[in-house]
Amino acid sequence: MEALTKIDVIIRTTLELRRKSDIYRAIDSILAQNNVDATPLILANGPYYDKAIYTDLEQRTDLRFYYIEAASTSAAMKAGRENVTAPFFTFLD
Repeated sequence: MEALTKIDVIIRTTLELRRKSDIYRAIDSILAQNNVDATPLILANGPYYDKAIYTDLEQRTDLRFYYIEAASTSAAMKAGRENVTAPFFTFLD
């Protein structure tokens, strides 16, 4: 059996409560992909995150979770790219 192609999918988010369902739906979609080994790489940024979502994502083993204090799209994209370990990556907006 041929090994699946590994890909990291970077999701940058402020983890605000109003985005909770979108965040979880995106994660579920990535994990459900066929014919690839896709890993959600969550890059939370900014000080206004929901603590319950933060704690949940931080403890999950089916994704990688990172946090930066700066509420900055470009800083989050840079930090996400710096944490890619797969041969391929993409951003999910």
